[in-house]
Amino acid sequence: MNPKINSSTEYTKVSFFILVLSVGFGFIMIFSDITATFFLLESIRTDLILQQKQIQWITLIYVVIFLAFAIFSGDLGDSYGHKMIFKIGVLVFVLGSFLCLFSNSIIFLLLARVILAIGVSFILPTGIVILTHFTSEEKRSVSYGAIYSIIGLSIIIGAVLAYVITLYINWNYFYLINIPIGISCFLLVHFYIPKFSDLTYEKRTRTAWWADLIFAFFSATFFFSISIFIDLDTNQGALWPGILLIISSFFVLYFAFTRRTRLIPIVGRGLRRNNQIFTSIIAAAISVFGFIGLILTIPDFLIEIQEKGNIIHVSKIMVGLPIGMTVSAMITGIVSTKIKNRLLQIIGLIGISATLLISSFTIELSSSIWVPILISIFTGIFTGILLPVNNDSLMNGATREKFGVVSSLGLIAIVIGMILSFILSSFITLFTNIIMENRTGQGIEFPQTYIISMQTHYIIFGIIILLGTVYLYFKGKEKKEASTTHIEE
Repeated sequence: MNPKINSSTEYTKVSFFILVLSVGFGFIMIFSDITATFFLLESIRTDLILQQKQIQWITLIYVVIFLAFAIFSGDLGDSYGHKMIFKIGVLVFVLGSFLCLFSNSIIFLLLARVILAIGVSFILPTGIVILTHFTSEEKRSVSYGAIYSIIGLSIIIGAVLAYVITLYINWNYFYLINIPIGISCFLLVHFYIPKFSDLTYEKRTRTAWWADLIFAFFSATFFFSISIFIDLDTNQGALWPGILLIISSFFVLYFAFTRRTRLIPIVGRGLRRNNQIFTSIIAAAISVFGFIGLILTIPDFLIEIQEKGNIIHVSKIMVGLPIGMTVSAMITGIVSTKIKNRLLQIIGLIGISATLLISSFTIELSSSIWVPILISIFTGIFTGILLPVNNDSLMNGATREKFGVVSSLGLIAIVIGMILSFILSSFITLFTNIIMENRTGQGIEFPQTYIISMQTHYIIFGIIILLGTVYLYFKGKEKKEASTTHIEE
């Protein structure tokens, strides 16, 4: 019988710099890719001669696959080793990038994006676990702060690269950059990160990974069929999406209720009883409302209302958001060793909420260009304060044998928060348009109506974050001893 690994003795085996660099390369690859792809969509649409409904699937399919496979990959890491799953994710992502490089049709590109998304779902949860495993509790926030600073820099890098590529070369060539970064990431992790696992060999071999894979497949089919079904303009062609929706719904419910995967036991009563994990997940979900609120409103405000330029020019103005996050995340990681996580979580959330609520009163038709710049900087600063310590609180609330799944839950919460903010934004825009047309006869395309819509966005998003802060204050409770709990043989 293999003895259980006592991971508390492994902290000194990896230097902090090598640890952050190894995992950071994977995060650079992912977040620069996400950002650049967003800015390259127009070039892709023109080159492949696509309609708007086709182009939206380039980003939508990414989200669908990630939601379906994130828990699966985290569970695989817990069972078979996070280092191995991380390396597999990097190789899958490199393969997807290689396919994107040669994509010459929307079908080929979407297939490549599916492969990319599977790689992302493997890299992100296991990357967080690798950081967590090889740092002590006192230094975890520092490592998380460094990673979130890297994420902020990656967003800037992606925007700059998209701008350069748009000017000089074809959009496909961006994905060539991922290949050397991915290879470097793989080699660093392979040679410098020790192999580790918190499960015994017997428990690893008993893991029904095939059941998790089937669950992930039908979850992806479920999200995919819903997306197609909603997107249809008429009832024509709705037969097959409807059939897929029924079949996938049946299998998802079947696997959930028969517990053929560990999804329900992990995410069910045990999670709800752990206030530290549950409140951290909620904080992660609502934290992105400020980020998304700006992305959904400010570009159109600058381009359509104030006529400041195109999306590339606007991205230069919005760069204050990742810059603010980069600087504050690093500082937060350092000061968090002296200030409690819960206090910093509350400061971060209150700061995001206050920035949105104050912005609702300061944004006007004639606002100086410095207004959106300052809004984006302050939103980035408070987001950078929140995310590292929130991630630390989330992982400290978990036992080591469930680090992968809990890490996945935190990432899924962020994605779901983005989706909810997009949906809520659509409703706000719709109702603002209806109300203002009835009152003044001027819809959302008129500047004053758009300003009212922006203000409504910031007020509602700010209130949601504020309510989440109140919930965190009264319900959140750190459980320091949880992070040192191990499985008993």
